[in-house]
Amino acid sequence: MDKLAPVALLMDELKNDDIQLRLNSIRNLPRIASGMGEERTQQELLPFIQDSLQDEDEVLFALAEELGKFTDFVGGPSFVHLLFPALEVLAGVEESFVRDKAIQSLTSLSAHFTDKVLDEFLKMWKRLATSEWFQPRTSACCLFHIAYNQAPLNAKPELLSVYKALAADTVPMVKRSAFADFKLFVGTLMKDTPPITEVLAILQTLSKDDLDTVRLLAVENAVALGTLMGTEFSNQHLKPLLLGFSADKSWRVRYMFGSKIGEIISILGKNQVQAEALSQFLRLLKDPEAEVRVASTSAISALGPTLNLDAGIAKTIISAIRSITGDESYHVREALAPSVFGLASFLGKEGTTEHILPILSTLLKDEEQEVRHSVVSHLGKVVSILGVEELSQHLLPIIISLAEDRQWRVRISATLYIPLLAQQLGVEFFNKQLLGLSHQLLTDCVATIRAALGKSLAEITGFFGAEWAQQVLIPKIMDLSHHNNYLYRITLLQTLALLVPSLEPDFIENSLISPIFSMSKDPVANVRINVCKVVAAFSKKLSNRSYASLYQPLLSELQRDSDHDVQYFATQALLDHP
Repeated sequence: MDKLAPVALLMDELKNDDIQLRLNSIRNLPRIASGMGEERTQQELLPFIQDSLQDEDEVLFALAEELGKFTDFVGGPSFVHLLFPALEVLAGVEESFVRDKAIQSLTSLSAHFTDKVLDEFLKMWKRLATSEWFQPRTSACCLFHIAYNQAPLNAKPELLSVYKALAADTVPMVKRSAFADFKLFVGTLMKDTPPITEVLAILQTLSKDDLDTVRLLAVENAVALGTLMGTEFSNQHLKPLLLGFSADKSWRVRYMFGSKIGEIISILGKNQVQAEALSQFLRLLKDPEAEVRVASTSAISALGPTLNLDAGIAKTIISAIRSITGDESYHVREALAPSVFGLASFLGKEGTTEHILPILSTLLKDEEQEVRHSVVSHLGKVVSILGVEELSQHLLPIIISLAEDRQWRVRISATLYIPLLAQQLGVEFFNKQLLGLSHQLLTDCVATIRAALGKSLAEITGFFGAEWAQQVLIPKIMDLSHHNNYLYRITLLQTLALLVPSLEPDFIENSLISPIFSMSKDPVANVRINVCKVVAAFSKKLSNRSYASLYQPLLSELQRDSDHDVQYFATQALLDHP
């Protein structure tokens, strides 16, 4: 009796007016079922659940989720059909997220259907599929692949007939759901004539549907069917359908065609057919809708294998790609860079140098920062093909010209690219080609650029490590400590403060004490203030002993500075010492 008392309590909570208590009870259903045992769960708990399906959506969602885990509590796979009545109701409710969870639970239960359970499942599926309400019919569409895949051979024609009716349903949501499930069941189709003929009829009908959201799914499903059935079948049955999508009146369908061009060319196979598909695709690169052009441009790398078909096709593709560099939408131009990088491996070093580098050079000069950033962030993809020297020979002059541009906004964009270039091209390239440029930008006349470069150098130190910063970077920039312009001396100190987290304590103790001590005597108060800030950053890396012997006396002296602001920051630095 004591064992069943908690069970009775939990079942009472399912009737409570407090939704949170009901939710807690639903989450404890496994505990209830375990306490009741398989027989009582079948005879008492499941009927009780069946009578409790008029509840808040949150409670029904939780119930649909828990029922998917109930196989062991009802006696194993042979008895899961006892869960179908409740899940059938939940699969037909108005709220979509509850239906989705019921479908998910039924899908998980389907992994271990026995013949008897399968028979009950098929009966339930037909009731859902022929319901007068569209919500159950929508759920039936999502479960069709389970019904069809597991049904005996003699039952499949009837199921396919019902599915055809769903695919022609007057409610758009049902049609979309039917087509969304298409590719899940098409993989099990036999390659004999009757089912394939039926499937092609469904595909042809839906590809001409008035709703573009339905035709949109037709592209994916035609590609899925073509992938399954092979090149010969695709050329014979799917070619006109697939190529027709490129001229669809809806931009969404054309968008999908452009994004799937690699798969379409692959399944059509024959060179002349590929060339025809390619022609349709290249037309989309000039589509009136920018979204279509973006999707098509992003898929350009999928054209790589076609570059080897013949010289004429390769020339046509390259010419079309060049035209994109002048597209009015910067989103299209931004999508171009990563796509053309994907062609490099097919063109080889000579072809990449001749065709790809001029395109990249044009994009690097683009007025939009996002476009230039897209190029720089993908340069690493062609390093293995061209080599660092070849790449720097063609593109580095453009980066340098950006860094020297009269407009400070252009110069700051070059500053932001330096960490990307360092990461993509490596420490040797940076030391040889970009270290000098970085030093130059530290003395830019615009403070924002100097500050941005300091942050970039700290980021690069994260890539290359403390040893590089201590042996290469800091010795290079320390000459700014004696620069005539006090602003650049401040920039040096601010940059050192940013680098501190990456530096070794020994380096701070032995190599920086002398220049920092000298700068603490700087005639400009703002420089001395920044000395205080740098020393405050140093203190977090040094031992108490080192700090007390090296830098604390310096701050104590600055506390007696003639400038009140210097005194304040020196005092703050001493107080901030951990």
